[in-house]
This record gives sequence, C-alpha cells and structure tokens, in this order.
Amino acid sequence: MRCQTCNPGPGKFEAEPVETFLAFRAWLSGAADEEGTDWAFVRFPLTLDADDIADARDAGYCASCIDAAGHGLYGIGLEISEGGFVYGYPFKTRAEYESAVTYLRWCEARAEREEA
Repeated sequence: MRCQTCNPGPGKFEAEPVETFLAFRAWLSGAADEEGTDWAFVRFPLTLDADDIADARDAGYCASCIDAAGHGLYGIGLEISEGGFVYGYPFKTRAEYESAVTYLRWCEARAEREEA
C-alpha cells in the first residue's frame, strides 16, 4: 500500500505502490514464477540490491515503503496495459495467488482454443 510520502509518476507506475515497481524489475530480471506477453506473477519476498533501492527512490518511493515492500503479501500479479502502464494486483495468501495463476492459465488456454 502506498503512503502519503511516496510520489511515483508521472509514468508507467503512477499511483502504484512500491511492490508493483519492484516486482516489475524482478520480472524483467527473470524472477517471475509465471509470465505471458503482458502479465506476470512474482512471489515475495524479493531480493533487493542497491540499484533496486536507488531506482525505487528515484522513482518517487520513500525509504519506509521500500523497506516494508512485500511484507504481509504472498505475491503480486502484474499487468502491462496497452498504454504501457503497469498495474499490480497483490495477493496476501498462497491460495489467492495460486487461484489467480490457475484462472489466467485457463483464460489463455480458452483463448488459444478459440483461435484454433
């Protein structure tokens, strides 16, 4: 959850919490558990290096939120919109996370069948 101090944006993470920003970086580094063309699922905790922390600060996130990123969450689903914005959907439990992954797999399989 974003605090009142954080001010990301304008840009692809505008109004998104730091978890979305950091999970997107993890996705780009190959740390997604599941991924597609414009979506991914990333589990917490994330391993942050100095560059991740510095880039999050430069993007407008405060030190407190960066330090607490992912606490109380099992993982996050990420989506890139057609306009290039990144949206995060946090999951508190493994069951919620796995249910979302299963549903997305089902949707993709259905779409593939309909295209065939």
